[in-house]
Amino acid sequence: MQPTEAAVLGLLAWAILITALLVGERSFRVLFHGEPANGFHPHGVDVSGFRQRLLRVHANNYENLALLIAIPILAIATDKSAATDTLAYWLLGARVLQGTIHLISTSVPAVYLRVSFYSVQLAIIGYWLATLR
Repeated sequence: MQPTEAAVLGLLAWAILITALLVGERSFRVLFHGEPANGFHPHGVDVSGFRQRLLRVHANNYENLALLIAIPILAIATDKSAATDTLAYWLLGARVLQGTIHLISTSVPAVYLRVSFYSVQLAIIGYWLATLR
């Protein structure tokens, strides 16, 4: 498997993992804390701490998933993944680190780290967009 293909699968696996964490956390609340299954506010305004951060990481994944995988998939489809292979793992690593840091903390240093890793992702996508021909 080429790095671009592995990175696309990794980005999808990360999104699935975060979704599974969210579903698991909510299921735990329903089964063991008596929360009603239909009592979760979609924007997370009724929760705090880890649950709120998990909701934001989940939403952020889906807000950015198409942006992050569109060019790599285009590169694979047009047999030009050699152009994306060199930075593919960097893109995946930056995405996972951004989400992991968000799950851990919302302190000012953590926010700076998150935006740095997000900027890496945007820079890679921008570079690919400019150079993939």
